[in-house]
Amino acid sequence: NIVANTITVNGSAGSKNITIAADSSAKRVAEQINAETGNTGVTASAITKIDLTFTDNSAYKLDIFSDNTNSVSV
Repeated sequence: NIVANTITVNGSAGSKNITIAADSSAKRVAEQINAETGNTGVTASAITKIDLTFTDNSAYKLDIFSDNTNSVSV
């Protein structure tokens, strides 16, 4: 979880303070940084990644949630 905070982004075009709300996603933080690219020269990206290992030959069903309202089963 992200704690509410203000970060300072320093780049080739300048510096900008960005207020991050509590429980913001990495995607949201990257969007806020990118909204200031013209002022800072800094761009950001965020990805969510998982590595799963299953130890037996059973069938598994995963329900994935993100920004979507309904889960996606895989």
